[in-house]
Amino acid sequence: MRYLYIAGKWTDAADGGTSQTINPYDATVLDTLAEAGPADVDAAVAAAREAFDEGPWRRSTLTDRASLLSKIADLLQRDREQLAHTESLDTGKTLNEARADVDDTTAVFRYYAGMAGEHAGRVVDPGRSGVVSRIVHEPVGVCALIAPWNYPLLQIS
Repeated sequence: MRYLYIAGKWTDAADGGTSQTINPYDATVLDTLAEAGPADVDAAVAAAREAFDEGPWRRSTLTDRASLLSKIADLLQRDREQLAHTESLDTGKTLNEARADVDDTTAVFRYYAGMAGEHAGRVVDPGRSGVVSRIVHEPVGVCALIAPWNYPLLQIS
């Protein structure tokens, strides 16, 4: 991935910055990537905020959400070998460890797909007859993070 993906488009870094990703095994350059600067992070956060506030996810049904998360899990498993190979080259892990990372990431998506499909909030006793009290957890916003080198796929997921 040589570009940044911001607001639904692949783009160069605003300041033209790049960074090389190095294979930790033999120090060869795997690729040269766009390196996000402050302007890129601001643009990405603004795009994520707009998507969070105005995008379809918030209005989608629990069934739709569960289906999408399950599809991502299916795609991770479909591309497991390619992802594991890339993760191995990038982190220096063995191929078996990288496969386990892809499997762990798949499990995360399957877990949340199950929650989206089944979890409608926890009902608590409000102490009054005829009153239903439900605790529902909802996302509150957008965050930016720096993915660590040792579990990049799992961390961003």
